[in-house]
Amino acid sequence: MLLCSESARAEEDELLFHLEPAWALARTGEDTRHGAGGELSASLGLSSSGWVHFSAGGFHFFDGPTVFEALSGVVAALDVLRTIPFIEVLGGLEVVDGAVSPLVRLGVGADYLITPEISMGAALRFRPLTGSELHRPISAGLRLSWRLEI
Repeated sequence: MLLCSESARAEEDELLFHLEPAWALARTGEDTRHGAGGELSASLGLSSSGWVHFSAGGFHFFDGPTVFEALSGVVAALDVLRTIPFIEVLGGLEVVDGAVSPLVRLGVGADYLITPEISMGAALRFRPLTGSELHRPISAGLRLSWRLEI
């Protein structure tokens, strides 16, 4: 059956690729801005419950700036069954209107294994440290992931 998979088999040296369209929300002064965008990312398995993660993406805030992000950090699986909840802590850089500044991103999410190689899920992310006029933006997105063993 397509929507039923065996238990997850997170492993060292696995490589995951993620495609994530997303929606974003940020405050600038008294205004709230909405935006759309997404990211492409990759995760390399360090153990059965941890990955090093690299991502690049961005958002265009309607009536506001376009933001580009490049991040790396760690992702930890909270459980390894058909559904894999996770937390992430990433740091990197953002580019807003040509100005580069540091960025910290925290996230939670879950992936559901469709097959041992393909999963779909969702993630909610918060940026407590940004260098732009955007005040602590959050984003919510869907994920489609492919797993390869290397």
